Amino acid sequence: MAKTEHDLRSVKSSGNGSVSSADIQGDVRHFLERQAFLVPILNEALLQIAEYFPQAQVVLDLSSDAEGSPSDEQLLLLIGTNLSSDVALVQLKCFDRDWWLDKVDQAQGKLIINVELR
Repeated sequence: MAKTEHDLRSVKSSGNGSVSSADIQGDVRHFLERQAFLVPILNEALLQIAEYFPQAQVVLDLSSDAEGSPSDEQLLLLIGTNLSSDVALVQLKCFDRDWWLDKVDQAQGKLIINVELR
């Protein structure tokens, strides 16, 4: 792994929904190595997600336009939850209002956070 300012081994969460470096594979790992500024944002996001979605499972994936270039890629953080759609939407709105909207500019358009109902 190339040395980056923020080591991917630090991407983790307390609580049940965690993403360890062992869980970050392939294209997502390479993306985070290229976009190392996202690592501390992910760390903080995972801590915040655990507050709003304590039983959630977090999945990281890449989202890109089929015809787009690698510079168009975005990291997709899905919060998998068993909450009802109404409750999950309220929790997501609270998460957005209380934390994400203050951080979204730091992510430079490279991170999308959404809920996935299970």
